[in-house]
Amino acid sequence: EALLSRLQNTMLLAFTALWLTRWPLFPVGIDPAYHLCIARQMVEAGGVLTYEWGEAAPLGRPHLYPPLLHVLLAGLLKLGCPPITALRLLSAVLIPGVLGSIYVVMRRLAGAGVALACLWMAMMPFGWMLQVTQAMASGVALLEFLWLVAALAAHRRMAAACLLALMGYTHLGLPWI
Repeated sequence: EALLSRLQNTMLLAFTALWLTRWPLFPVGIDPAYHLCIARQMVEAGGVLTYEWGEAAPLGRPHLYPPLLHVLLAGLLKLGCPPITALRLLSAVLIPGVLGSIYVVMRRLAGAGVALACLWMAMMPFGWMLQVTQAMASGVALLEFLWLVAALAAHRRMAAACLLALMGYTHLGLPWI
């Protein structure tokens, strides 16, 4: 068990180091640019947006996207982080965070051997990693979902309910899973 634990930690650290070498290539795709635009509008407006004037110009429409990702990005912008660096930072942290969560949650639920197998399987599909990085809101919701499963397994109903609500505040399509 100690050997498996060291192997998993080494794998996570090596993967994170290799993933961070992709820093100049982040952000991936155009979806993060939309979220950055909304976050910048939130900073300018001084709070959460309820109306989207740029998406359905010239009249606009009610803002339909849950704001958690935008609040996180707006917080980085308010701290003085340059916009592209904020997206790169979230892109760089998201996949190692998901993999670390898979490791911890599966270790709690099924033991070190199964956690190692899950970690290996999650590290294999590079296209999946790029998709999670591109669709940042669903990537953050995936983190919340992993911890929701852990809370349900531990019979922590209030924590599970809070995580489910947070998923709804992150991405409208995923809490229904």
